[in-house]
Amino acid sequence: MKTFFFALLALTALLAGCVQADSCNCCGTDIDNFSCDATLDCPQICRGLGCTSSVTYTCGCFPASAQVELEDGSSKVMAELKVGDRVRVGNGEYSDVMLFSHQLERTKTEFVSVRGSGGEALLLTPSHYLYVNGALATASTVAVGDELRTVNGTAQVTAVSREWADGLYNPHTVDGDIIVDGILTSTYTACVAPGVAHALLWPLRMLYGLGIDVSQSVYENFGAEWAKYFPQGLRRY
Repeated sequence: MKTFFFALLALTALLAGCVQADSCNCCGTDIDNFSCDATLDCPQICRGLGCTSSVTYTCGCFPASAQVELEDGSSKVMAELKVGDRVRVGNGEYSDVMLFSHQLERTKTEFVSVRGSGGEALLLTPSHYLYVNGALATASTVAVGDELRTVNGTAQVTAVSREWADGLYNPHTVDGDIIVDGILTSTYTACVAPGVAHALLWPLRMLYGLGIDVSQSVYENFGAEWAKYFPQGLRRY
C-alpha cells in the first residue's frame, strides 16, 4: 500500500512540472542545512521558519488572486478554493476540484499576463496550458492576435506581458480543464502531454470518486518524504 501511495505521489509530482532555482533566499534566515534540490521542500521549510520563499518556479500554476466560478454562480479566488468545490470548466459544465499539486501562499512568482478583447486578464506560469487558436498551447507561446476560448465564447489576445504576483496554486479538476478569470485553461503543464497526463491520473480520479482523500497539496506536503529515495537530489522537471 505504501508503494502504491508513493507511486501516486511521484506521479503527482511529475505532473506538477516544477523546476526551482538552485538556491532558496529565505529572508536572510540561515537554512544552510537544507538543500532545495535535495529535499524538494524549500518553500515548506521557509514557511516553517516564518518567512516568505523567494524560490523561482517554472511550473504550471496560478496566483492566489486568480478567480474561478462555482456552480452556484459565485466566485472564489485560488487562495480560498477547496477540494470538493465544483468549478466551471467550459460549455456550461462544472467539475470537482480533486486535489492541488501546488498550494503555496507565501511565495512570489513571475507569471505570463494574457489580456483578452472581452476584458479578460489572466496570470499563469509559462508552462501552463490554455486553449489558443482552437488547441492547447503553453502560456509562453501566446501572442497578440491569438484567439482564446472564454466563458462567453472566444476573445482575441490584446496584450501579453510578464507580471509578478503572490501565491502559487494549481487545482486539478476531475474534468482536466478549468476556467480561470474567464479564460478556459487546462490543469496540466508542458511536463507531460495533457492527454497522457489525464490518462495517468486515472487512479487518483478513481480514488477521489470512491471518497478517498487525494488532496492536501500532495506534492508540497510529502515532497521531502519522497525525495529521501533520491540521495543525490532530484531536479523537478
